[in-house]
Amino acid sequence: MISIFFTISLQSSLIQWSNNYHTSRQKAKKENKNVLLFISTKKDNPYCKYMQKDTFEYKPVIKHINKNYTPATLFVENN
Repeated sequence: MISIFFTISLQSSLIQWSNNYHTSRQKAKKENKNVLLFISTKKDNPYCKYMQKDTFEYKPVIKHINKNYTPATLFVENN
């Protein structure tokens, strides 16, 4: 199972994000976890900023993600 979140930029250093999806999948399989895939762009978006600032900086969320998922990021371009 893959969980997907879309956002602008990845600034939270407290969540142990990986920038390699394939490595994250291997690690998740080895640790019997799901991959949390965080898809990000360079363009500003107020909803993404909210996720970044309020959700991904909230200590219970950070703890839950690091404990239960293998978090990975994917940066995409906007046209």
